[in-house]
Amino acid sequence: MGNQCCSSENTVKHDFESRTIKEHFEDSHQDDKKMAQEMKLGQIFLLNISSQKYEDKYFLPIIQSLSKNANQFPVAKKIQWKRIEEIIPENKINLFSSKIEPNNIYQGSLGDCYFLSALSTLAEHPNLISRLFDVAEYNPRGYYSVWLNYDGIWKQIVIDEYFSCLGNQPAFSKSSENEIWVMILEKAYANLLNSYHKIEGGQPEYDVSDLTGSPNDFIQTENKVEEVLTVMQQVGGIEVKDATGIISGHAYAILDAKVVTSRDGEERIIQLRNPWGQSEWQGDWSDKPDKWTPELKELCRYSDENDGLFWIPVEAFCQKYSSVSCNYLYVNNFYNCQKIDFSQGCLPLCHSELQLKTLLGNYIQFHQKDTRNFIGIDDQYDYSQVRMLIFSGSINQVGNQRGEVSSYGRSGFCQVNLAQRGDYFALVQVDWTSQTTRDIVISSYTDKEVQFNCFIQYYQDYSQFQDQLDSCLLKVPPQNKGEQNVYKNDRQIFRYINTSF
Repeated sequence: MGNQCCSSENTVKHDFESRTIKEHFEDSHQDDKKMAQEMKLGQIFLLNISSQKYEDKYFLPIIQSLSKNANQFPVAKKIQWKRIEEIIPENKINLFSSKIEPNNIYQGSLGDCYFLSALSTLAEHPNLISRLFDVAEYNPRGYYSVWLNYDGIWKQIVIDEYFSCLGNQPAFSKSSENEIWVMILEKAYANLLNSYHKIEGGQPEYDVSDLTGSPNDFIQTENKVEEVLTVMQQVGGIEVKDATGIISGHAYAILDAKVVTSRDGEERIIQLRNPWGQSEWQGDWSDKPDKWTPELKELCRYSDENDGLFWIPVEAFCQKYSSVSCNYLYVNNFYNCQKIDFSQGCLPLCHSELQLKTLLGNYIQFHQKDTRNFIGIDDQYDYSQVRMLIFSGSINQVGNQRGEVSSYGRSGFCQVNLAQRGDYFALVQVDWTSQTTRDIVISSYTDKEVQFNCFIQYYQDYSQFQDQLDSCLLKVPPQNKGEQNVYKNDRQIFRYINTSF
C-alpha cells in the first residue's frame, strides 16, 4: 500500500491492482471464496439498480456466523441481529466522525482485545485506517467494501450492515460518536474466518500485519522508533485485574514513550491504551496528580479520565508485561506478493525471481495459512518450518546473499540489504508438518515497487536443489574473519578465509 490520501467524503482510490496485488482473489479452483466474492459483487451491482438493501448470503445474520459451536460461545445464544439503522438513527450514522481517534474504540463481549489494540495503535495515523475502505462514508444501501491482508494476500471483503446486538446495543466492538468503522472492520475480520468465535484470542502484531502488510517481530526497545508497538501480558490467557489495575492475559497498545524530568530526576515513561476504554494503571505516573506538573501535563497531553489511556514508568512496564511485539510500519511502503504452490507433486523446494528498484526500508516476507483457517477441519494443522534466502543476481549468476530467515511462525521476514537496484531471487525450502495445505506466499514490503517476475522453478530432485543451495551459500562471507563458517542447516558447507576448495 503506497501513499494514499482520503477523507470521509470521498472515494478512496486504491492502487492494489496496479502496484500491489495483481489479482484481488486467489484462483477459484484453489479458493472457493473467489466465486462467493464475485457473486457478492454481482449482487451489489443489481442492488445499485434496484436500490434494495444488501444481504450477505455467505455470512448470514444467524447463529452459525457467530460460532459453529454455540455451546463453546455462550453469548451467541443471546444475540439478536439488527441493521445499523435499528441501532443508530439513520440521520446520525457516520462511517467516520470528523477525525479517527484511538480513544473512540471500545471492546464488547468478544475476546478480541488484541484486534482492537491493533486498531487503536493504527488510529494514531488515521490514513492507515481510512485507506482500508473503498468508500469512506455511510452507505444507505447497506454494503461496505474493505481490504484486509489475508495469509499474505490483500483481499477485498464485502459485508452487509447486520450487526450482532445485546438489546439495542452492539454486542461486540463499537465506537463513540455514532461511528461504525470499528464494527465494520471487526465484522470483515470475522467474515474472513467464517465466524466471530474464531477471532477470539490472538496476537496483536499479526493483526497489525493483516491491516497493513507490515512485517512483525518481538523486540526489546527503550527509544520510540518508527515502529508500531503492541504489548501483551500473558498469564495463561485468563484476564485478571491485579491490585495495580493491570489486566493479565490482555493486549494493550503502546502509543508513546518519553524521557521526563520530575522531582525524582530523569525518568522514562510509556503511554499505553487499554482497548476496553477503561481500567488503568494505578501506580506512579498514572492519572493521579502527584508527579504531574503543569509543564509535563502539556507535554504528555495528560488527561484525568478513566478512558483506558495511561502512562507507566518503564521499570514497572518491564515487570508487568512479559512480551513486547512490534511491526516495522512505513506508511508509504509498497506491497507485492507471489503465491508458491507446492501441491503438484514436487519437493518443498523452489526459487523465485524478483526485481527490486529500491534502496531503503525493504523487507521480504513469507506467509503461511493461519491456523484459525483449519479449526474444525484439521485440528492437527500447525505451521511448518520455512527457510528463505535472498541473493542478488540470478540463479545462473549468483551474486551475494542479501538476507535470510528461518522460522516456524505464521510469517517470517528478512530486511533485505541492498547495495544497488537490480535483480534478486529467493531460495525457499519448507519442511511441511501438515498434509492439508502445500502453498505459501512470498511478499515484498518496500519503499519503492518490487516486481515479481512470476518465474518459479520447482525442484523435483533434492540433490539438485542442494547443489544449487550449496553454490549460493558458498558466496556468503563468514561472520568472523579467519574463522570457519558452518551453516547450522547445512553442516556439510564450509568456508574459510583465504582458502580455496
